Amino acid sequence: MTTMKLENRVEKIRLLIWNAFDKRLQRLGLMPNRQYDTDRVQADNLDERRRMDDILENLIGETGDYTHAREKCIDELCFTFFNRIAGVKVME
Repeated sequence: MTTMKLENRVEKIRLLIWNAFDKRLQRLGLMPNRQYDTDRVQADNLDERRRMDDILENLIGETGDYTHAREKCIDELCFTFFNRIAGVKVME
């Protein structure tokens, strides 16, 4: 049985979370290189799409373009989610 170093485990978990958020944004019509109009988004996802649009608008102001803003958005979502998971583990 091989053991994985903590650093490698954390990176593997981070990538799994990153991919999950990437897929979620794609379901919201926020593709890696462009945004689809909200009319292509399912009605039950419109509120979440609007929240993501607001976040992306702010991040576009920081980064200068949509692609980098989307990546930064996913990074921030991953960081927040991972920290919540870590916090729960610490409380156990």
